[in-house]
Amino acid sequence: MPSSMAQANVYPLHGGRNALEAALQAWLDTLNSRRTRETYGECVRLAFRVMGRERVEQVTFDDVGVFKRLLADKKPATVALRLCALRAFFRFSLANGYTKTDPTTQVKIPRVMQGSPRALTLAEAKRIAEQIDTDDLVGKRDAATLALLFGGLRVSEVAGLSVGDVVLETQEGETFTRVSVIGKGAKPRSVDLPPRVYELVTRYLDARSGSRERGTPIFVAIAKGFRAHPDRMTADRIYRQLRRYARRAKVRITGSHVGRHTWAKLAEEGGAKLMDVMAHLGHANLNVTATYLRRLSGKRNPAHTHVPSIV
Repeated sequence: MPSSMAQANVYPLHGGRNALEAALQAWLDTLNSRRTRETYGECVRLAFRVMGRERVEQVTFDDVGVFKRLLADKKPATVALRLCALRAFFRFSLANGYTKTDPTTQVKIPRVMQGSPRALTLAEAKRIAEQIDTDDLVGKRDAATLALLFGGLRVSEVAGLSVGDVVLETQEGETFTRVSVIGKGAKPRSVDLPPRVYELVTRYLDARSGSRERGTPIFVAIAKGFRAHPDRMTADRIYRQLRRYARRAKVRITGSHVGRHTWAKLAEEGGAKLMDVMAHLGHANLNVTATYLRRLSGKRNPAHTHVPSIV
């Protein structure tokens, strides 16, 4: 163990020797995504193993510096992820009394160049949708999930939908599907889509046995045997189904946001207003906040009318 790790300032904090796991679990419970909780938890536990520390308050600036140097052979994205997780954990620990210092304040996190997101062409997206056998119950389910994904929703948002979250509405003589989702950061929003989406969801629910009460998951893992309390289909499984159809169609996809990227590209090409597109996708910044305030009136978002139907 490096000599710099042998001289730690130990501060009293609540929780005793188990304070690390107590603090870590308390912090992870504030994160909304299961995948984020798992990834960040692994990053922090790895850091403490490498630093040779068992308690939050034992970690020094030198410890964090040594941890970063030992990551030198890793890709910049990996280094950034592990350091960001550690920094976020210590900020939480300091704010909640698990430590009296934040040893991550001086560490520099490498900047990671993000690759350009890839959107599909309309022809490629349609080719994926054509692989689905909608005469089959699983196919009816997957057609509905793909329609929502290519409607700009996140995979986690589709997985979280319950009966009652997808309704058919009419405003100013226009009929449309309104989807209520819990987005990133646990922020609720409404997404307006073509009537075809409601039709696909309803067709699947009509073919599926089981409860239609509000709060019941729409997309369940056991499509051919609905139980009294069905397991909600996970985001990972929905994405795997998308990838399966994409392979059949010989279309390359590069991540779970491919549907969102495709929708955004088609909306822009179709002439949708930028602010409507940003509101539809639920992007969080000052401009989008202004759009949210305008849309609190519940007026129909016309962005979806600029995108051709895919499924």
